[in-house]
Amino acid sequence: MSRAVWAVAAAALLLGTATGCGERSEPVGAHVSPYPVTVHGAGEDATVLRARPRRIVPLSAGAAELISDLGGRNQLVAGRAGSTAIWKLSGAELVRAVSRLSPDLVVASPSTAPLVLRRIKREARVPVYVTPDRSLRDVGRALTQLGLLTDHAVQARRLARANDLAGQRVVREVRGRPVLRVFLDTGFFTTVSTRTLFSDLLRLAGARNVVGPRPEPGPFSLRLLQRLDPQVYLATADSETTLRYLRRNPSTRKLSAVRSGRFRLVDPGYLVADGQLGPRVAALARLLHPDAGR
Repeated sequence: MSRAVWAVAAAALLLGTATGCGERSEPVGAHVSPYPVTVHGAGEDATVLRARPRRIVPLSAGAAELISDLGGRNQLVAGRAGSTAIWKLSGAELVRAVSRLSPDLVVASPSTAPLVLRRIKREARVPVYVTPDRSLRDVGRALTQLGLLTDHAVQARRLARANDLAGQRVVREVRGRPVLRVFLDTGFFTTVSTRTLFSDLLRLAGARNVVGPRPEPGPFSLRLLQRLDPQVYLATADSETTLRYLRRNPSTRKLSAVRSGRFRLVDPGYLVADGQLGPRVAALARLLHPDAGR
């Protein structure tokens, strides 16, 4: 696909972010949210709420950030600063911990095992919502649906719209520039697939993740990385990866990105979905294409 066609398609995709996400009348006031509300996120079943949730348990940092960005921080009963221990639990321990908190709504990411979510729903007798989070469009859908569920629909629309506009602006700014090959190192050459939010933000910012949709768990094959030969090497700030180390490593020193010095650190928070994706995709575009938008 040509660069121009790709840019137009990406912009069109962004425009569809906040439509068709839930079953409820469009809000017309500053605080209108009639219940019951039914939405279908990334989970197995639809989520139905019959009243405004006063106690929400997020099972991941991303879920907590989304709800906080919507203005629902005071509705959280776990995931606040100093109260994130529940995120380290799994299986039966997690089910028991959620039950003790007596929530009105549980919000999880797709990484939480479906079996555990089914047990939480059954044993804690609580609705569960799973956030879509693999793309900017997914996050717009999650914002819109969570806005309906938590009674913050107006703020949800504002955030989704702001993210859409920021994404469209970045697509325009990088139009005509070559799509860069990028590798992301999250530590010890572990990486992320192309089916992730970060990879989608890379696409909007004029780059592509070189590793494909299903990289092997653990360290990425350095022999394969040599063949893929990324032009830009990104590493999360907590990965402890340095350009000096890559230049001294016989398996990486001949990579185009390493030879040219195109090594950059990124905030590990860039891998987590939240409601403020506009500044993130703009920052990635500036990092990859410093002259874009000038």
